Amino acid sequence: MNDIDSLFQEQQDLEDEIDLKFMLIQIGITLGFIITAISFFSCLRPRFPIIYSPKTALSKTDKRRPMPLGAGWFDWIKPVIKIKDNTLLETIGFDGFVFIYFTRTLRRLVMVITGFSMTVFLPINIIAAYNTDFGHWPPNPGLNFMSISAMNYEYGKKSHLANLHWYWSPTIATCIFTGIVLIEMIRSSETLIQCRNRYIARCQKTPLDPDQELMSRTLLVQCDTLISSQINTKKQQHLIVPHTAMKQCVDSIAPCQHALVGKYNPKLYDLIKEYNHIAQSLEKNLYDYLTQLSQDSHAKRPVVRLNWKLTADAIDHYTEKAVALDALIKRNRMRLQNCHYGWVIYPTRSAAYSAYRSLQKHNSIRVQFVPQPQDIIWSNMNIDPHQRQLKRWFGHGLFSSIVSIWAIPIAALAVCSNLINFIRLFPQSKKKIDDCQLAMGLFQSYFTPCLMVVFHVGLPRIMSYISRQQAYKTETMVERKTLGKLYLFFIVNNMIIFTLVNMMIGIAGQIAALMVLGSSQKYSDYLMQIAKNMTDVSTFWINYVCIRSAGALFDLLQLPSLYALLKKRKLESPPVFCFAKNYSLVLSFFTATLAFSVASPIVLPFGLLYFCLATTTFKYKMTYIYVTKTETGGLTWPLLYRIVILSLLVFQIIMILILSLMEGKDQLYGLIPLPFVTLVVGALYICRLYRKMDIKTWTCASQPIQDEVALLNTVYADPSLSQPLVKPSIPKHLEHLVQQVYRNHAQYDKIIKTLFTPPLPKSTAQKEPQEESEELIIIPTSPSSEQVNVLSSVDHYHEKTEKAIQLYPHEPSTSYHDPNVFYTPIEPSAPILEHIVPPPTYTDVVITPRINQIQTMPQQKRRHSA
Repeated sequence: MNDIDSLFQEQQDLEDEIDLKFMLIQIGITLGFIITAISFFSCLRPRFPIIYSPKTALSKTDKRRPMPLGAGWFDWIKPVIKIKDNTLLETIGFDGFVFIYFTRTLRRLVMVITGFSMTVFLPINIIAAYNTDFGHWPPNPGLNFMSISAMNYEYGKKSHLANLHWYWSPTIATCIFTGIVLIEMIRSSETLIQCRNRYIARCQKTPLDPDQELMSRTLLVQCDTLISSQINTKKQQHLIVPHTAMKQCVDSIAPCQHALVGKYNPKLYDLIKEYNHIAQSLEKNLYDYLTQLSQDSHAKRPVVRLNWKLTADAIDHYTEKAVALDALIKRNRMRLQNCHYGWVIYPTRSAAYSAYRSLQKHNSIRVQFVPQPQDIIWSNMNIDPHQRQLKRWFGHGLFSSIVSIWAIPIAALAVCSNLINFIRLFPQSKKKIDDCQLAMGLFQSYFTPCLMVVFHVGLPRIMSYISRQQAYKTETMVERKTLGKLYLFFIVNNMIIFTLVNMMIGIAGQIAALMVLGSSQKYSDYLMQIAKNMTDVSTFWINYVCIRSAGALFDLLQLPSLYALLKKRKLESPPVFCFAKNYSLVLSFFTATLAFSVASPIVLPFGLLYFCLATTTFKYKMTYIYVTKTETGGLTWPLLYRIVILSLLVFQIIMILILSLMEGKDQLYGLIPLPFVTLVVGALYICRLYRKMDIKTWTCASQPIQDEVALLNTVYADPSLSQPLVKPSIPKHLEHLVQQVYRNHAQYDKIIKTLFTPPLPKSTAQKEPQEESEELIIIPTSPSSEQVNVLSSVDHYHEKTEKAIQLYPHEPSTSYHDPNVFYTPIEPSAPILEHIVPPPTYTDVVITPRINQIQTMPQQKRRHSA
């Protein structure tokens, strides 16, 4: 053994010692965290049922209300574990059941693979390591002898006693695990389809509500040949009206019963979004100030910084913006135009299905069955095809940019994830690491995995935002695209970039050592070290899975909701479950576990621990805490099947690379056809899966209902046109102080009526829409820098005058205008949007009224005036 061999062996012994020592510490700390989380949850659950069982207390219907749990510490465990699938299906809905079913499927896969690996292939790995290095047996404490990297490995290169027949073990294991995953996924898919058909049949036995029945035979159609026309009209009772041109277009292909087109205003979505943000800011500032005011009558009013120099009273600032936006929204609700899409109604579901097939064949018409009303993203409905295509490409470019930028911290994390990389790059650091093994081991075991968790905290929101900006029409489609982006991000950065950087850093350090020592060894002799570096990445994933296993239980504590409750903020409804985030989480762990299941089998028990904990915790959260926003009938399953097939391909490619670097040529040729076989089997079954989950399974004959136009207006009313604007929520014990806050404000009555009066019933509100839209806003002149820093609604900030002007100069004005006061429809210290009508000119205010006055004067009086 020369100097190079002894150096590599010394580095490897140090790495094995640190890995084993701190893996045992990791397991102990993880078990401690798990026990602590279960204890805290069992203690808090009976005390705060509104947080840990909100569906029991806040469910609006008994159909989805779960059975109440006992008050004992551990009374929640047995009902969650023993709950039947039928009960689970009725409680959480079919989409929620699909999530639990998919998690159980992955758990079953990991369990079977772990059993095979621990009983068959792990002993073969140990025997192969013994035969390779029988002169140094038993090996030094570590995990290296349990992985395939110990086969024929000696001092960074192939052993002189290499036996290539040992490589048939990982080759056969790869083929067996591939077959297990394919068979289990096909079997699970068939079982799910049967369950779905039973669920649909049971739902169809009960009579549908009128709105559900109408939706089942209605199509959403968009015709490129129809151009929306601008109409300035007063608010109508029905915003969705028949459209002759669209009916003629559809009738030429598949005659329909009705063709209806809605109305919209593209400005409303941005205005309402800004209004909601302003109302939320106002609510927060009001709540803080009223709380202080209830304790101290001289409480200081909050301020908001408008720019680097000016500040203003926060309550007045947000109040005036909210009032101005309220009036602007009401005006824009009176200025509507035809939508780019329409609803086409057929007499029966079977007729609607036949028309759906016929309309799909025409490129000028895009058709789909109507989604659930709460699933629609209304702001994306009226985007034209060209703009939609540009948004899609922009989203793809933005996603690619984020993946590229995120690769930089991931690469840095890969360098820090293995201490041996520091020693290889900086040999002088070995003494420091020897002296601080405890600190360095904790750094490797906890800091880098926790940093990986932190890197992914905001990632689901970023991907959801990108998908939403790509003009998809429904929330479920956005969630599916978000899931695809999250998983692709995981594959590119966490699997490819992370593994490649880890491998390359290790081999670069070893090449540098060869150059420093002036060795005559060829660099190609150390290709086997690259394969070992690839398998060593599994140590990081073991640490990562341990931390996330404890995190799965800490998620049960619902710390954000508990904090909000302690702040006396009332929970009005159960939170909505985020499918994209949680699907990507379980899929990423399954991919990492499967990818290293053969190369480093020790990762399998840790993956099994995570899936056992995740299945139980997700079942509790879906049953008692979270609700699903919409129901799709399990249409996410084909996407999940495709992702599992992709993870199988990643696993096979990793094994092919490892065997090629270990020079197992015969075994390599045996594995190369495996990805192609997987693709063929996956593609054939995915076609069958789509046919089995086709919309045709929902069709059946039914009788048409009456007054379909009115019902469609009720079901598919655009919230931007019909939904009342949100109002700041004030606790009841502080409501009496609101009048004290605005008592000196010039628009006191307007503010109280607009922002703090509950909306009228719909029947009453429809009687006076025009009056509300024509109400005026009194906005003061721009204050000076001294005036803008006042902390209350004093008289010199808001002029005590009731004079106002019309927002539209061409309309006759009945109010007197003071020439010394200038009015503007927006608050000067905080301008809103460009949509607001500009202030009247001198001609509008002075010249035009004088001309009108002269024209109405008697002829003799005019002559006398001249």
